Amino acid sequence: MSARHMAQGTRPKETARLNPHAKHPAAVEPKMPMPGLLKLIVALIALNLIACTTSIALCVLQGEAAATLPDAIVGCALDLGLLVGVIRRQPNARTMGVTLLAMSITFSVASYAGTASPNLLEIVGTNIPDLLLLLYFATSTKFKMYLGIIPSTYRVDGRGLRISPKTGRPYTPGILKAFCAYLTLGSFFLLMTLVATSRDIVSYSPTLLLRFADLVFTALFLWMTVRRLRVGRAWIVFFTLFNMGVGTLGLFVTGELEPITQAVSMVPDALLLAYALFSRKLRGFYTEDFTLELDRELSEDSSDPWHYKISRRGWPFVRNLAIYYCVFSLMGHWMECAFCTLIRLGLVHGDFDPSNTMLWRDWFYPFPMEGLAAVGIALVLHPLWQWLRQHIRNNVPVYLLSFLANMAFCTAIEYVMGQFVNADLQLWNYSDMPFNFQGMICLQNAVGFGLVASLIAWIVYPIMEWYIARIPHNVMSVAFVAILAAYAIPQTLYLTDPPVPAEVSLRQILDDPDSTDEERAEAQRDLDKLGELERQKEEAHAQIEAQKAAEKGAGNQP
Repeated sequence: MSARHMAQGTRPKETARLNPHAKHPAAVEPKMPMPGLLKLIVALIALNLIACTTSIALCVLQGEAAATLPDAIVGCALDLGLLVGVIRRQPNARTMGVTLLAMSITFSVASYAGTASPNLLEIVGTNIPDLLLLLYFATSTKFKMYLGIIPSTYRVDGRGLRISPKTGRPYTPGILKAFCAYLTLGSFFLLMTLVATSRDIVSYSPTLLLRFADLVFTALFLWMTVRRLRVGRAWIVFFTLFNMGVGTLGLFVTGELEPITQAVSMVPDALLLAYALFSRKLRGFYTEDFTLELDRELSEDSSDPWHYKISRRGWPFVRNLAIYYCVFSLMGHWMECAFCTLIRLGLVHGDFDPSNTMLWRDWFYPFPMEGLAAVGIALVLHPLWQWLRQHIRNNVPVYLLSFLANMAFCTAIEYVMGQFVNADLQLWNYSDMPFNFQGMICLQNAVGFGLVASLIAWIVYPIMEWYIARIPHNVMSVAFVAILAAYAIPQTLYLTDPPVPAEVSLRQILDDPDSTDEERAEAQRDLDKLGELERQKEEAHAQIEAQKAAEKGAGNQP
């Protein structure tokens, strides 16, 4: 204590000091200064806010009621909130920034998809600033340190990886983040392109099929990266070599190989391959083993499917439901084809449309109604059957009541779905069938649905769950990710109609003076294809009407 404080009988003010050797330092860790890149981003947001505010003020002063004025006001408010959040180091500023940028990119892609001829390069070029900002907000470790989301102190291991003081695990390397973002955006733009493409004119070229496989490979790569599995490096090597080798071979076989163009397109794969082979940081990041542990231990009474008790809690049950929905949506399509084939052979009463390209041409067109029915069987009908078996000793009423419940449940799904997608009876029409209701449902199909649902609820579903319980957790996770990624392809291509009808879009290409000769020739070929489809449909409908008239005439004869 100083002499001045001793004379005044006071004590000096205590100041906090940072003691690196103490277990609980008295001082608060000093705040990290704003990174240089973030300063540039803040300046750009501020300039954009000033420009937008000035534009709004001019519109108001001049009395112009611009159609985009409400959107501009909302955009200014959101930019202001983001700017204030970043300056005040609010942790939710990162979430807000990611959300706003993702919405901006989504709306931009949707607006381009609604044009006559969506150009992938133009879409990417327009959204590059937002994509770079999104990448920075989502992946920058320095940005998270600045906001206080993670501590600004860390140690570095022998490979140069920064180790998190909270988890003791290395942060994701920046180059790996960039590759993950690149592959994710490529998959996203592929799906958006499928949304904007009519299923009647899509051309399944080797390049497109390779991009479909790439989508599944990317999903598995991202899952392995999130789980930090050692097999991730081997997977990167496999799918980059697959892309370069199979892609080049496919173009060579079809005679479309252009060496320079193909070499440029292989640059990202080559860079990722080199990174996987030679990066010490990547080798140190993938540290977890691909274990073969089961979801849960099997009890002694699970030696056969009929005594196995299905667990209806936790992630494995939800994962299995998603798999059932995807798989049975496709299997339901093929079952519909089989049923219509029975009608064609005269074994079952009913009508079918031979010109229905959704049914007879697009073999991977998913039928969501059948997928929902499979989920309903797992959630409702199979548990109901088990409950009846436990409370009723006689098997006859058990199976009879279960069959009636299955029939009613599936028929209700068909009727409810029909109200949304078949209001004008354009997809199916049972008006000529006996015991029909509003043309949406009929007794014959209700019985058929009941039989199929009973077969699944009593036999197929218990056997599937019994076998899946014996598959390791990581193997099922790989299957889940692959199935979900593969299902996204027909979901976006078939179940989502393009914003602009294909014929209108193609004629706009022909009328556009800026279209190249190659684009016009391709558009004309697609128009001819659509015309041929319409002609085949008209001929098929004429044959159906003639057949109905002949049957009606034969029925009226004495």
